Parts: sequence; C-alpha cells; structure tokens
Amino acid sequence: MVGVSELPPPLLPLDSDQARLETVGGKGANLSLLRRAGLPVPDGFFVPVALYRDFVADAGLDAFIAETLANIAAEDAAALEAASQAIRGRFTQTPLPPDLADALVAGWRWLGQPPVAVRSSATADDLPGRAVAGP
Repeated sequence: MVGVSELPPPLLPLDSDQARLETVGGKGANLSLLRRAGLPVPDGFFVPVALYRDFVADAGLDAFIAETLANIAAEDAAALEAASQAIRGRFTQTPLPPDLADALVAGWRWLGQPPVAVRSSATADDLPGRAVAGP
C-alpha cells in the first residue's frame, strides 16, 4: 500500500476496516475513520491491542503491574508516582519478542523508512461519549 512490500500481519494499516474500538482502541479507531473518510491523516499502522496484551502477559508485566499496585492507596500520589516509575522501568528493560521487533521494522519499511512518531494511548481513550486529551 504505502511502501513496496506488504504490511506484515498482525500490524494493521491506518485505513484498515479492522481498525475498530476493540482492535486498536478509541483513538486508533477514530484516526482510521478519519483516514477512510479521506481526511489528511499521515500514513501509519497499528499494533493491535491483542498483540500488546500478549506481549504484556508473556513478559509477566501484567503480574508485575498488579503486584506493584496491590497495596497502594489511590490518594497516595507519591506511592503512585514511585509505582509508575517502577512499571515504566520494567517495560523499558523488557525486550520485544523478535517476531514483534521484526514486524515493526517491516512496518517502518512499508511506510518508506521515514522519520516516524509513535502515538500510544490507553485503549479507553476516546470511547463513545468520552474523550481524553493527553501527552
């Protein structure tokens, strides 16, 4: 589509009709709708929610997150910040599985190897009836 090669599964092109709330989250689904409507949305692709969830589960990150947050009170900002730093650190230290890393490189090549920006957000951002602005 964009580049000379096919976008490798399980990545989804920005204009995919599979880019729905349950597969790419609210922001992703809305970007896809805008693109399919012909609006000027830059080229890109999605890493589906299921792939992210598999990575988190396979790496044990979900258990680490649950353990890290288990005894923190919601109003304890300092403890939440420390937990956030610990979780961020664990994600940073966890290597991507080779097949996912290869797919991301192939996706970048599919785009034509341009400088890229990565946009990630919670899948609950921009749900019907709710929009979340964030960094």
